[in-house]
Amino acid sequence: MAKKLAALVVAAFAAVTFAALVDQSILGLEAVSYSERPSVNADGRFVAYDSYAPNLVVNDNNGTSDIFVHNRQTGATELVSRHSDGTQANGFSIDPAISADGRFVAFESDATNLVPNDTNNLRDVFVRDLTLNLTTRINVQSAGGQANGGWSGLAAISGDGRFIAFQSSASNLVVGDTNGALDIFVHDRQSGLT
Repeated sequence: MAKKLAALVVAAFAAVTFAALVDQSILGLEAVSYSERPSVNADGRFVAYDSYAPNLVVNDNNGTSDIFVHNRQTGATELVSRHSDGTQANGFSIDPAISADGRFVAFESDATNLVPNDTNNLRDVFVRDLTLNLTTRINVQSAGGQANGGWSGLAAISGDGRFIAFQSSASNLVVGDTNGALDIFVHDRQSGLT
């Protein structure tokens, strides 16, 4: 009887999954403000989310929502919404989507300093390559021109990070967009085509 009970207890514990706090600093400090809209990579190691908490990374002083990725294996939390040179976003960033391998994170932002020549003063879609530390704008014409109006956001990313789907009210991302409504676009990061 004791052996059967021990086997049941072991089997019961083997079936239990454990929850873990993700929105925390490398020191294990809990976020001091709210965090939301999580996106997890394929194996569950990396979790991207947006948060107003200024204590998740050092020198988070922009006073607005940022995008973070937490590595559940190492406990490290990384700021994603920043320029390729490391400069923090000067505006609101939300709605991350992470690739299957955890290398790429797509997000939307009102910031104007994440890439050079962002002068449209609109919410744009960006992708951060966490391996190469590069940030690129996604809601652009195939020729590279920036969106002309409205806003762009709610990005979805393919498993390999190559394709980014997003919605936009811009009318100049593709030829013949005359409906004056929100449309869905796909940008190919490899070819540059939208």
